[in-house]
Amino acid sequence: MIAAPKPLPARGAVVDSARLGRLAIASLHAELACAPKPGLVTPFDSGSHDDMDAGTFLRSLFALRHYFTAVARAGAAGAPFTVLRDHGIAAEAAMLAATAGINTHRGAIFSLGLLVAAAAERRRAHGHAVSGAQVCLAVQQWKDALIAAPLDPHSPGQRARARHGVCGVREQAAAGYPVLRELALPALRHALDSG
Repeated sequence: MIAAPKPLPARGAVVDSARLGRLAIASLHAELACAPKPGLVTPFDSGSHDDMDAGTFLRSLFALRHYFTAVARAGAAGAPFTVLRDHGIAAEAAMLAATAGINTHRGAIFSLGLLVAAAAERRRAHGHAVSGAQVCLAVQQWKDALIAAPLDPHSPGQRARARHGVCGVREQAAAGYPVLRELALPALRHALDSG
């Protein structure tokens, strides 16, 4: 028996997904444009990287322009983690093709992708946007799948885990990004309130 396809998200969810996708790309562009960032790529400097520059990042952003909208739509539709992961794997392949194999945005594909999907899901569930902290916590809905997903033992994060015994981004996501909720968002609020 063939299962019936999931219903498409409501028209408003599609519009919100497109907006979330554009905001995600705009945030990554703003991150690139932010200067000075010692050791990191800016429009004026490659920092400590001899394999990438601003052009590499722009090619990557162009390759990712549809990913964040797609993962937002999946989140709004209540997709399981496996679907989000498939979108992320495809986005990583597109990024690597656009950058000749250079990892410019793997972390953003993972973390920002999960946050965009969670934001779209929360928007659908509540009928309005929710706080950044609520979005971070909403990522916990995929906790079991995140913990069970296969690891790449050769990734920089897994090498750091093995060498230093530290938790990685997977654990941060499964815990609802406590570093974002407890440090980054309050610091951002404080900075915005201070002008």
